[in-house]
Amino acid sequence: MQKNKFILLIILWIGLITGSVGQTTITSPYSRFGIGDIQNSISAINIGMGDIKYAYRSPFTVNYSNPASYTAISNNSFVFDGGLVTSFDNLATTDLKQNANFIDLNNLLFGFPITKWWKGSFGIVPMSRVGYNISDNEYDPNLQDYVEHTYEGSGGINRVYLGHAFKIKDFSVGFNASYLFGYLKDNQTILFPSSYSNFRQQNSVNINSLYFDYGLQYEHTFYDSSFIAISAKDTANRSFGKRIKNSYKKFTNGFTIGFGFTFNSPTKLASKENSIVGHPDLGDGFTDTLLIQNNKVNIMLPTNIGAGLVLRKENIFLIGLDYQYTKWSEFYNQSSYYVANTGTSMVDNWNAGIGLELYYKKRFPVRIGYHYTSSYLIIDGQPINTKVFTLGMGLPFSNKISKSITMMNIALEIGQVGTTNNNLIRDDFVRATLGISILEKWFTKSKYF
Repeated sequence: MQKNKFILLIILWIGLITGSVGQTTITSPYSRFGIGDIQNSISAINIGMGDIKYAYRSPFTVNYSNPASYTAISNNSFVFDGGLVTSFDNLATTDLKQNANFIDLNNLLFGFPITKWWKGSFGIVPMSRVGYNISDNEYDPNLQDYVEHTYEGSGGINRVYLGHAFKIKDFSVGFNASYLFGYLKDNQTILFPSSYSNFRQQNSVNINSLYFDYGLQYEHTFYDSSFIAISAKDTANRSFGKRIKNSYKKFTNGFTIGFGFTFNSPTKLASKENSIVGHPDLGDGFTDTLLIQNNKVNIMLPTNIGAGLVLRKENIFLIGLDYQYTKWSEFYNQSSYYVANTGTSMVDNWNAGIGLELYYKKRFPVRIGYHYTSSYLIIDGQPINTKVFTLGMGLPFSNKISKSITMMNIALEIGQVGTTNNNLIRDDFVRATLGISILEKWFTKSKYF
């Protein structure tokens, strides 16, 4: 009965997510470049702690950012981790302002045991999203009139993965094999004073390719077999030195340290491009076409390296540090979609985050964090950096009969992307992520049947 309820809840959750994805329309002017706006599709737990993820592991959630973490899944449990994200954006230049919002799938993940030392996971997450509509009126001295340039984009890349992890003592290694699919669509329209000369180029790049990433984790918990809990009265009667020694043993007993490392090599995505050039109609189509082309193109995703450190004591506190480096200078896109994005360069970038989790009454986690991302885009000499402050909390629910544990997690991000210098666009946003993690005991033998 409990399993049926668990399955029904997941089906309802998938239905909710599917409906939200069908209505997704992000508004990000910088999603015009590269493969779009890179999505932060980790669990609401990690988001609330400044996006720390590389050394993080827990039996109650699925951390696909480091596949080695799957070994934290219990031997007799099945884990579901799903989430939705909604964003409220205020876009501004030196002269104009515009508000926008969207709702989207954040993650839909499953984790399960195979053996005591071999665990697996599968799921679907958005990898990137494209959504922009930019207009610019430019005065043409030859025509002695204004010419309107419009750039519109939509689409994105989704990722379906199957991951495995293996544990040897305190070390875990893992990998994800992913299938990337989606499209990147770009419309460029030029409207002249004479409508006959109007011009539109429409490019759509369809992506269907494989992608692999790898992870390593080390975690060790310190136990002092000689430590015996001492009452407050006995502690007070001891010497100062012995009280300090006892307090130190009490703190370090059960103290855990963890390291994490992830890596993916440059990956060439085989893609197909469809290009149409012609005179535009009043909508998104054409009154007539001048050129239709279908080409095979390659998109090179860059090397990505991540490393993290976690210090924690179960149900008391956790502090984590993360660092990520991406070699965006390796990126290239042979399609017309990207060739048109002139005046922009892509450079190597890094991301650093710090997060803290504290437990209220050893049951209710409260989270806080901060992360900074250096720009991989240089537009008109200006970097497009990102600064984000995060907050989060968890609400646990347990079922004593089925011994299942459900955690409702909420994360809030308050951040800023870009700048208004050189008439560029700054995006001040507030982003909320609602996640649910369910640990269901499915592999426990009944005592009576």
